[in-house]
Parts: sequence; structure tokens; C-alpha cells
Amino acid sequence: GDLLIRFYQQQPYVNDPNEFCGLVLIDELDLHFHPKLQRRLPKLLSDVFPQVQFIVSTHSVIPFLGAPANSVFLKVTRNKTAGIQLERINIEIQNLLPNSILTSPIFDLDGEEITQENNKNMDDIRMEDTYDEIESVDKIKARLKAFEESGRDFPDDLFEIETERT
Repeated sequence: GDLLIRFYQQQPYVNDPNEFCGLVLIDELDLHFHPKLQRRLPKLLSDVFPQVQFIVSTHSVIPFLGAPANSVFLKVTRNKTAGIQLERINIEIQNLLPNSILTSPIFDLDGEEITQENNKNMDDIRMEDTYDEIESVDKIKARLKAFEESGRDFPDDLFEIETERT
């Protein structure tokens, strides 16, 4: 609401929000929003205000998942000797999952460091991409364990390649 009010105050001659022009700075786009809305918000803003350039900061990977195709990504670094520096990160983000974005140059998280810090046994780390995949793998493992404990033999034709019948 605040954004629309300010646009109408600054550009009272505009009737259609698609015609507003300007530059909008949003600090911490992800704050106070559910992850589903965090993902939808970047594209929603770009669609509603196509003539407005948005400069957005975030500490969350989720808004990146909804970034429009023409987005530019800048990484801000700070240190005492060099001061504040901007680095343009050229990355095709549309086909990346959150774990890939977190370990990309955008966030610079070291995947091995994270897993070693939180997991003592590397074999316990789940590598599936979705929770549905985790549940599916767990069901398969449970069925295999039950089969193993049953003492039954594998059927002879289990590993035979089925040939096409004419």
C-alpha cells in the first residue's frame, strides 16, 4: 500500500500502475514474509510495475527463486582496507535450487563446511532435492529392509531385461 500511495503522490497524472516510473530501494525483501510469498514477490513487483527498477537486498535464498529473467545480481562486500565493494555476479539463476544458490558466489557458503559442522556422519546427509523424494527414498529403504529381514530369495526374473513382444 505504501508504495502505491507514494507513487500516486509523486506521479498524480498516472492512472495505471503499469505506467509508474521510478527507482525503488527495498532493504531485506524477505523480512516478515512466508517463503512462498518471498519467492513470488520479485516477479509480482516487476509485473505490476514494469517501468520501475527495483534494487533489493536480502539474506534469504528464496527471493532469488522468483527473480525475473533479466535480473542483475550484485554482491556487496565490506572490509576495513577496501571499504564497501560491489561485484556483479553473472549467474543463470532460473534453473538453480536453493542449495545451489547458497553455495554459489552470491552467498559463498561452503557446502562441505556446513555439512561437517552439523553432521558427524556424512552418510546421514540427505541429498534429495525435495521432501517428496526424501519420503519416497525412505519408503523404498523400509521395503528393502523388510524384504531383507524376511529371508526370502529374490525372484529369478527380477533382473532380467524384458524384451519387446511382437
